[in-house]
Amino acid sequence: MESDPAPSVQISVHPISSEVILVLYPLVDCHDPVIREGVRALLAERAEQAKAALQHQLQQGWTATQLADRMLVDQLRNIRSEWALYADPARRTEALERFHSYAYQWY
Repeated sequence: MESDPAPSVQISVHPISSEVILVLYPLVDCHDPVIREGVRALLAERAEQAKAALQHQLQQGWTATQLADRMLVDQLRNIRSEWALYADPARRTEALERFHSYAYQWY
């Protein structure tokens, strides 16, 4: 995406599984501020979702637990400093809306 931000629509529009969400991590340093902050907000959102999913899975027992979700929670916790600003739901929503609007210009 260094010279072509159009692929950001793939990140913004299409669902991303736990197995691949961390592939987005290099984009937290993207030169494009809308993409950079959108990805950071996306990571914050996924951290919250993954933590809730993992807690639910643990309540259901070991057969419901998904290793990818557990790994995602741990890895997102390790890079929390990159997305912590967007733990605030209002700030996160604002950044995600900007990111989606920006990405939709290529959709």
